Amino acid sequence: MKAEQEDSRTVFALMGDLLRCQVATEADVLALTCKGVAVGTYKRLAKTLQLESGMVVSVATMRRRSKHRGRLTPEESDRLLRILRTHCKAIRFFGDPALAQEWMRRPAPLLPGEQPISPQALAIFDSGARLLEGLMDSTAHGIF
Repeated sequence: MKAEQEDSRTVFALMGDLLRCQVATEADVLALTCKGVAVGTYKRLAKTLQLESGMVVSVATMRRRSKHRGRLTPEESDRLLRILRTHCKAIRFFGDPALAQEWMRRPAPLLPGEQPISPQALAIFDSGARLLEGLMDSTAHGIF
């Protein structure tokens, strides 16, 4: 893990790059959440982030929405954007998208007394994303 991140872009800029839209503030993320992420954007991100099938949206629901070029619901969009934000924070933390991707997908003993779980699976939940952010922040600051 690199103390000095090689990628100095903000988490919002990284999110915007992956979403292919302007994201500069938390307000931009909220607006996109409320509007709903387009199905095409979701499919591209799911492939890029290597999301497990059904992790954000059920397979049947996605199949149905794909026919109408719909959008994710605000709840589904929130879940997707939370995973994306955690992924982008991991890119900043590791300084390398490949290392971040590997870390996000590798199960680890992140919860005391529980089976190993991937950071990506934890990031579905608000409290899981916060736990991961805290872990990255404390490690970056030398607090173990």
